Amino acid sequence: MIRTFLFVSFFMLATVSHGQEAAKKDTIQTAQEPVKKEIAKDSVKVVTDAKAEVPKDSVKVATDAKVEIPKDTVKVITTPAKAEIPEEYTPPIENKEIMGKWQMESTEMADGFYYTYSFLRGNVFVFGNDENEGLNRIISLTGTYYLKKDTLIIYVKQEYDLVGGTPQMSEKLAGSGWEITGGKIMLKDLPIVKEYYLPIKRCPVKDHKKCIEINSMSYYKFE
Repeated sequence: MIRTFLFVSFFMLATVSHGQEAAKKDTIQTAQEPVKKEIAKDSVKVVTDAKAEVPKDSVKVATDAKVEIPKDTVKVITTPAKAEIPEEYTPPIENKEIMGKWQMESTEMADGFYYTYSFLRGNVFVFGNDENEGLNRIISLTGTYYLKKDTLIIYVKQEYDLVGGTPQMSEKLAGSGWEITGGKIMLKDLPIVKEYYLPIKRCPVKDHKKCIEINSMSYYKFE
């Protein structure tokens, strides 16, 4: 009898404990599930809203800034500097313009030529000494020349010398009144070829004769 009573009491106690445990689990599960779902939805909603609400004005401002480039600045940069050429500018003298014989300072010839430059084919030049001075032993210098813009480049390679002869009074009105007679003109190679850079440009026509300026001296064309 006592044994039966104990068994029934134990069975009832176990049933109550099991019921309480099940009820406790249902309570915990019921409390947790809504919290998890609400947190997840709110989090996703907050993040999604943050991405969607990108400031459109910022993008528009950046785009407008790129489009609004100062047109005046671009115009100044693209304006060619070559357009600002002075009105008095003249192109460099050409080789065909200087071909022939040119006498220094004068458009007239006395008993002989004054100092002269002759420019010949093959870029050969001859500088003639004053023919009115009869005591000169050096008759002329010769060599080659080249034009480079406003510069005449000459290479002096040879000279024509008057060798021998005797001085005597001259019948020429110009010069010193003396001259060397009986001499012989000979071509001599110079031991050292010298190079000279002389400024050259056009100058105004005088007495219907063309003019070029070499090393600041005017020369007028004769041939």
